[in-house]
Amino acid sequence: MSSEAFSTLPRFRRRPRSRFPLGSYYNPNRSPTIGRSSPSREPSTMTDRPATFFDADATRRSLDRTSVLRYRCVCGTESGIESAGTDCPNCGRPFPRLDHLDARTQTLVMRDGVPVAMGRDEPAADGPAPGTRFGHFEILEPLGHGGMGAVYLALDTSLQRYVALKVIRESAAGSTASRTTDRLKQEAIAQARLNHPNVVTIHFVGEQEGRPFFAMELVPGRTLASRLDESGPLPFAELLDVAIGTVDALRHAAEADIVHGDIKPGNLMLDGAGRVKLGDFGLARIGSERSRGDGSIAGTLDYLAPELLDGAPSDFRSDMYALGATLFELSYGRQRDRGTGRSLIDRIEDQKRREWTFPENDAAFPERWRAILARLLDRDPAARYASYEELAGAIAELRVGEALPAGRLPRLLAYMVDVFTAQLLTGLTSVPYLLVTMMLSDRLGAWELPATFAAGLVSPIGWLVFLAIEVRFRRTPGKLLFQLRAVDRHGLPPTARTTLVRHLLRMAPFASQAIALLLPYFLSLPLQLIAVGFWFIDLALSLLLPQGRGLHDRLCGTRVVLEQGRGRG
Repeated sequence: MSSEAFSTLPRFRRRPRSRFPLGSYYNPNRSPTIGRSSPSREPSTMTDRPATFFDADATRRSLDRTSVLRYRCVCGTESGIESAGTDCPNCGRPFPRLDHLDARTQTLVMRDGVPVAMGRDEPAADGPAPGTRFGHFEILEPLGHGGMGAVYLALDTSLQRYVALKVIRESAAGSTASRTTDRLKQEAIAQARLNHPNVVTIHFVGEQEGRPFFAMELVPGRTLASRLDESGPLPFAELLDVAIGTVDALRHAAEADIVHGDIKPGNLMLDGAGRVKLGDFGLARIGSERSRGDGSIAGTLDYLAPELLDGAPSDFRSDMYALGATLFELSYGRQRDRGTGRSLIDRIEDQKRREWTFPENDAAFPERWRAILARLLDRDPAARYASYEELAGAIAELRVGEALPAGRLPRLLAYMVDVFTAQLLTGLTSVPYLLVTMMLSDRLGAWELPATFAAGLVSPIGWLVFLAIEVRFRRTPGKLLFQLRAVDRHGLPPTARTTLVRHLLRMAPFASQAIALLLPYFLSLPLQLIAVGFWFIDLALSLLLPQGRGLHDRLCGTRVVLEQGRGRG
């Protein structure tokens, strides 16, 4: 059998005004998606676009009148289904009940605001058998399948290497040959434009006997969706690697003016070296064409940005929302099915108002990671990151290298320097108190009590200055002198709150001494006794335990490391 490469591939420029018509479409190797498309038209301004694209009430009224939802079978036939369900008039496959459509496993299109369901992925009966050749590619075994076709393990006989070969199924190609050919070609070209280590590489695009196909890099690994289902959430260090690699791939795509349109765990793969690979550009589109307002947008419902359901055009910020939803799942696991027992229309409406709830008292991730996810998942696109560079910078700040634990001697010397500095500052600001209580008490008369109280307020200022410096810069004179730093369990600088508590515990006798000046004697004495007792226990643990972590570090979840051991990944 002969094959031929596509000969009418459009030419591209890297300028953001490229007119490459990447549309809304669905490729074979994809978990189900939700999309929408409206009749083609070019409004003169963005204000021509309706305020709300998806109107749940209007859709319900439409469905109530007809009791029918348009459903597209995997064979390519589109028909109406009633709430009781029916069969495909072409291939006989049973259609699901209207209220059984699953937002996570069903593919949909929204036409004029009305959802049109797509068939579930299932193996194709008309798929090529092992040994079938598409040009110089010999099919060996199937790897995955979908409503439009399948992906196969194939051998590139010209270069003697294994590839992943995506082939449109014969029934789909026969019914809508021109459209499916364009879709596959558009996906391949969009992905082939990106030469990046975190993007699956396209090797060849061709067509044989009316069946389009393309060969791409075979990634020897599994998708993050499979990893998530099998092993649960990712460890934080691995999660950062995935986030950094994916953001870099999306940044590269944005530079080529491409919006991916379907970021989710199922479209991210881990290769044999653990490097993330972004693939499946079947819903990609040119970012600069969003101003055309053709209403053609697609995505997977659970990862779809809310503004898209209100008719807003897709851009890199809608990809950011999908990335945030993906990273949220990789951090905390799969979310419960929010649509169980509910209609599809209600689930779409819920997605527009979705609020993401983070676990309380979660010690597995630093607070700044949750802040990054919260910003990505903000329902207001303007509140998300202004660029991938800004997002990458925020994530990179959380990535630290291995740090060597500090020895007991440098820690002890640094502590002595800190005590001396704190006491010196406290002593300087305690001079007014000493003058009032020891030298001027006989001369003040009735003003002795107010003067003593006022001088007592001034006394802790020196200690408060020392405390403010440590909380603000996470450093002390002793740590700076001996090149030490305190870090949390993630290797990051502790939060201001943790630094404050850690200081009060580490400097307990001296902090209580400053505070005692403001308290009556019957309260100040017990406070100082408790502080001194804690200090002795803390010091004993620091000297005797193998790791040298004192009680203050154990209570705060911190440790002291060498500054020169710090590294950015």
